Amino acid sequence: MRAHDLALGRVSRMLRSAARHLETVDPTAIIGDVVAASVTSPREVPEAVRPQFAESAPGALSLFLRPGGGGASPRDHVDTAVQAARRVVDEHLGREARRWLDGRVEAATAVDYRPGRQGGLFGSSFDRHGLAESVVGFELSSGYPNALAPSLQRLVRTVTSALPSLRPSFTMVRCGRSAGTQQVSFDIEASLALGDLKLLMDELGIGKQHGSLMSSTAFLLGARFTLPPGSASLTLRPIRGGTELRLDVILEKIPDPPPQLVSLLRLVMTERPRSLSTFERWLSAFTPEGFPTAGDFTILSVWVRPDVPARVALFLRPAALSTAEAAPHAPAPSVGASRIEPVSPWDPIA
Repeated sequence: MRAHDLALGRVSRMLRSAARHLETVDPTAIIGDVVAASVTSPREVPEAVRPQFAESAPGALSLFLRPGGGGASPRDHVDTAVQAARRVVDEHLGREARRWLDGRVEAATAVDYRPGRQGGLFGSSFDRHGLAESVVGFELSSGYPNALAPSLQRLVRTVTSALPSLRPSFTMVRCGRSAGTQQVSFDIEASLALGDLKLLMDELGIGKQHGSLMSSTAFLLGARFTLPPGSASLTLRPIRGGTELRLDVILEKIPDPPPQLVSLLRLVMTERPRSLSTFERWLSAFTPEGFPTAGDFTILSVWVRPDVPARVALFLRPAALSTAEAAPHAPAPSVGASRIEPVSPWDPIA
């Protein structure tokens, strides 16, 4: 118990410190029980919490967890994630939001639901007013159409028609203060030429953003226009006015990723001063005193909307939760050269 308390203390201190820096509410005051359920052993601490920076939520403290820890079964991960989302939504977003959420996670609560190795996850986003959004994700079983709203079923047919090699693998239900959305992610098992996304994006009515998506992704990956097999996933989300498309790249699976990723991100955001400012603040919030970096980036996301060209999001393995080998006195690269290390199975679908 003592070891667990020490591990949980490291996570809680990091979140409270980040909240003070970003001027948001303390996440542990709202989801402290979920955080505790995600830290089941000291060795799991570096993987317990994944903070996210996203241009779509400037200034927010967003994070994802896998409730139940590494020893739980995939079904247990789903069940605990769903229970957490229901409780948080009911207490902080209201009964109407809870009823909407229940309708979207019904398939994951069925007795015969059998997830694969990815299981489920839970996420939340916080601002100065409290909980801004709660997210629950779960793997799609063989009967996936029953888990998706009709609009998502139509998107699945569009995607598999344009890119037959893609298969739907995961869904996330996002419940915010004023609205909720559901999205579907596709595994990309073969290599993907970024140019091949043009046909799909034309079908979705966002073809005019293809150039922006392709150029931003290739630039951040060191002029790489083709992604290796198994290194990316594609996520689609119906939104007001069309469809959002997001390409998630697993950096650990990219050969020779550019070492100066942070510097490249700064260049990309130069023309978006607000994004650049919030990115710098977010980096600072998760960089512990005495550490040269905020941690290791695991996932790079590039997304577009019908009226919004390419924007970015990042997942971080925090330095504050590093193992002893990554203590402040150990050699480490500068912030502009964050290390790229292996990711856990649930990262690609976040």
